[in-house]
Parts: sequence; C-alpha cells; structure tokens
Amino acid sequence: MMTPVDIIKYNIEAKQRLLTIAIPTFNRSGFLSRLLGAIEPQLKIFASQVEILICDNFSQDDTQEVARAFEANGLPMTYVRHTKNLGMDRNILECFKRASTEYVWIFGDDDVLLEGALATLIPFLEQTRFAHIFVGGYSFRDKFEPKRILFQNIGPTRLTDSADMLTTANILLTFISRNIINKRAVYTLDSNAAFEDYIGSNINQLGFIFSALRVNWPFLIIVKQIVAAQMANSGGYGSCTVFGENLMTIVTREFPKQPAIHRMFANAVLEQHFPYQLNFLKQTNTFLQENQYGILKRVFNKNYRFWLYCYPIIILPSPIASAYSFCVRLILKFKRVVLGSIRYWALAMRFYWIKKIP
Repeated sequence: MMTPVDIIKYNIEAKQRLLTIAIPTFNRSGFLSRLLGAIEPQLKIFASQVEILICDNFSQDDTQEVARAFEANGLPMTYVRHTKNLGMDRNILECFKRASTEYVWIFGDDDVLLEGALATLIPFLEQTRFAHIFVGGYSFRDKFEPKRILFQNIGPTRLTDSADMLTTANILLTFISRNIINKRAVYTLDSNAAFEDYIGSNINQLGFIFSALRVNWPFLIIVKQIVAAQMANSGGYGSCTVFGENLMTIVTREFPKQPAIHRMFANAVLEQHFPYQLNFLKQTNTFLQENQYGILKRVFNKNYRFWLYCYPIIILPSPIASAYSFCVRLILKFKRVVLGSIRYWALAMRFYWIKKIP
C-alpha cells in the first residue's frame, strides 16, 4: 500500500507540477467566482506548475456550475463535490490529503490571490525545498479593492528557521491562506499521520502546519503582499472558544514544556485578535453566543493583557467599548510598528552580514 509520501513522489514524477491551490468551499459561489477569476490570468503563465483543487462541501447554491464554467473555459482544476457536508475542518483536511503536489496552498474561498502572486512565489519553489512558506497579506471589508499596507513588521523576505517562523507568524498560522505547506515535509516524521486530532476545533490545519515546523528543513518568509482576505465574513462558531480555548489547547499540546511559545501565542492573540474581535462580536449575530468573560478568563486569567485590552471591551456598553477598542488597537499598532521596525532592521542586518561571510 502506498504511503502519502509515495503518492506525492508518484504524482510529482507524473505531473511535474509544484503547487496545488486547494480551495475548500461551501455555499459561497460568488466569492469562489471572484477567487477563480483572480487565479485564472495567472495560470495562463503557470499552468504547467500549478493546479487547482476545489473541495465542495455539498453546497446547495450554484457552486458546481461556477466551477464547471471556469473549467470549461480552460482553467486546469480538479473539482470534488462531497456527498454530504463534512464540516469545515474535515473539508480542509480533504484538501490537504487530495493534493497531489509537494506544495499545498489551502486557500479560503473568500480570499483573493493578488496580481503577480504566482510570479513572486514560483521562482522560490523552483530554487529550494522549503518545509513551510509564510506570505504577506492584508484584510479588507466589503468590496475588494487592491491596496498597499504599510508597516507589516515581519522583516525582510528571508530563508529562515522554525523559531523565526513561529515568532513572525504565530497566530497568523490560523490565517490559512497565508501558509503554504510542503506535504512531503509534513509526512516526514509520520508517513501515516491522519491529522484528525483537532477536528471540531475550527483550526484543525494547525496539526499539519506544526508538523511541517518540526522538520529540519529551510523555511521561507515572503514579505510581499500576495493574499487579501475578507474580514468578518464567516461565523457559525464560538470565536472565544476557537481562538482562546482551542488555540491554546493545541499550542500547549504541540509544544509541550515550551512555556515561551505558549506565552508568545497568548500575548499575540490578546493583542492582535481579541481587541478587534470582541468589539465586532457586540455588533453581529453571525457567531455563536458565548460566555466571553468566562472562557477567556479561564484561559488567560494570569495574563495582564486580557484584563487591560479585552475585559473592558466585554463589560462596557457598545459605544464606549467601540471607542476603547479603537484606542487599544491604535496603541498596540504603534507598539508593533516601533518594535517591528527595530526587529526588521535587526533581521535585515543579520541576513546582510550572513551573506557577506565567505
């Protein structure tokens, strides 16, 4: 019986493609059409290196018709329609398992591949084998329009190691479209890994992302923005449970006896995610109702960032909470810009001198 690694080797030899853009989708044909429309012109150049895989989670809209129309127009793809809704986590896992190339880019159906993205990425894939690639991106609301975001604070584009990758990406590893994973690397440590341990967490992809980060291969961080993600466009789950309880449970399990990594993820989610998300939750009913205070206190009780940045947003009336949220995010953004600029130049100098050493 062929292992997943054997299957990858076979398909690489047979197809000679480098990358699968795998799109899990469900009842969002309009967003899927926008994404495929962004991919289509780029694949006219890179069709021999990139393939499209769509895993349709038993959509009841015209998703199938949209996919078939692009396929009929010459977009190379494999379209898989499940016979029932597998749930988000299992559909993402199906994308990963069905991808036949070495690199797998699982792409949210409501995200956008920016112009020139493949032209930026493919040359890197052809040069060196990476375990994991993290790419630049930004978020947008409502209608998509290309834009330039300043102060990303992730340093220069660089060949790097897993420690730098974790420091740079941390909670953005949950932003699935900014992560490109080497499937061969993922199965290096366990060729028969099922990656079902975190099904139901809504962030099951962290299982195979963290597996890639444990492999002693090079990693790549691409600063250029090549992905755009639509904000506040999902729901149906408990945000505090997923990005509080579930995230920290997974991090603690994946990095046992490494409290520095636990703190890094906790600090990042309390500074970069919840000051915005908690305010947003007051204004929407698309997420499940939760005991926000009870869940987050249980997970982050000993972290002052919860009490300073998040707790007031939970208890204050909505208009005051919005103002508080805005001020907190502004202050934290300034902090990230300053500290990020220092880290940027430190990294830039580090990699400059490494290149200078004979």
